[in-house]
Amino acid sequence: MRVLALDISSNKTGWALVKNATLESYGVLDIKQYKPNKLISNYTLYMFRHKLVELFDKTKPSRVAVENVYLGTNTKVALALAMMSGVARCLAYSYTKNEIATIYPSSVNKFLGFGRVKRVERKKLLVKMVNILFDLKLLKKDDDIADAIGIGFVAFNKFHKGLKIQSI
Repeated sequence: MRVLALDISSNKTGWALVKNATLESYGVLDIKQYKPNKLISNYTLYMFRHKLVELFDKTKPSRVAVENVYLGTNTKVALALAMMSGVARCLAYSYTKNEIATIYPSSVNKFLGFGRVKRVERKKLLVKMVNILFDLKLLKKDDDIADAIGIGFVAFNKFHKGLKIQSI
């Protein structure tokens, strides 16, 4: 099973591919350059879809998982994330013909061994724990990638309970 995990953001989307309980690859889709006036436009959504198609063709996932949209307090950001999530979910379903797993941040926290923490602290802990567990050297700014890795393993475990997790 090949699970592609996405941590969708309006600037950069972290992704990770978990294949048979092993972290196979990871990265980020940077779409800042496609946002005129720092707003999500139809062109932004089109380019996001284009980058996702390239990623799907490269990784060939059998299942896809996305982090639940964080609503926060900014309705413009929430709307942008919801639109981008819709693009990703539609494409993922058309590619895999499987339901898309929605993973909550609290599930990733539990998987990585820490409880409920504030968002800023969560990002720091997330990068630290992913670096330790998978012998990586992600930086603080790589929290989108770290989140995607966590989402990928939570989703993989959801699909295949009881398999041992391995790193690269």
